[in-house]
Amino acid sequence: MLSDFIQPPQAVVFDMDGTLLDSMVFWKKLPIRYLVSRGIAYEDSLKSRLYPLSLERQIQILRDELHIPDAPEEILSSFHADMEYLYRTEVQVKPGTVEFLAVLKQHGIPLHLFSATPLRMVRIALESTGLISFFDTISSTYDQNTSKHDLAAFSDIRQRIGCPFENIWVFEDALYAIRTAKSAGMRVVAISDPTAAADIEEICATADLYLPSLEDASALSLLRYSGLGEPASH
Repeated sequence: MLSDFIQPPQAVVFDMDGTLLDSMVFWKKLPIRYLVSRGIAYEDSLKSRLYPLSLERQIQILRDELHIPDAPEEILSSFHADMEYLYRTEVQVKPGTVEFLAVLKQHGIPLHLFSATPLRMVRIALESTGLISFFDTISSTYDQNTSKHDLAAFSDIRQRIGCPFENIWVFEDALYAIRTAKSAGMRVVAISDPTAAADIEEICATADLYLPSLEDASALSLLRYSGLGEPASH
């Protein structure tokens, strides 16, 4: 509810994939791109079976069912290399993102990027899309060997920021991360992404606020309600 955001935040934490960048659909395509690049045949039904699964589970299925001899680490490395290429060439910023970040930055609010993607890839993505200059810190659970499932991951972010949980806004698209941030006592704004469509009801029920996008009228209402104004018109 907007009433949870009556005061401006002391800091804002953003997820990257699916929240700021329209990139989750590319992550979901990595296994099929991997098979195609190697000329490995597969059943059409495999696409829908792999789509909702984690990378680790996708890799396990490729090895078990298609008898791919490569080690899981080798397959994951190939996936990451392909995703780096996609960050550089195809991934786009979600509508309204630049303008929304600019408003927060203009008010001197520290912005923190908190991703589950490897830090090297995060930097490639942010540099390629021109977003890197907005962020005061950039961190990755992948490099820290933790997970957004763990409350400790958000506690660590809070310690680095140096303000109470309740004065931090968190923007996320994934249900599991929304749950954890909410459990930590942060103000959670859920951002719509097609890859999270199956979880939409629980996302809306868990987050403090749900936004279809950062250019939606409800995003403008959030900025105005908390006293931050709104993005400049172009």
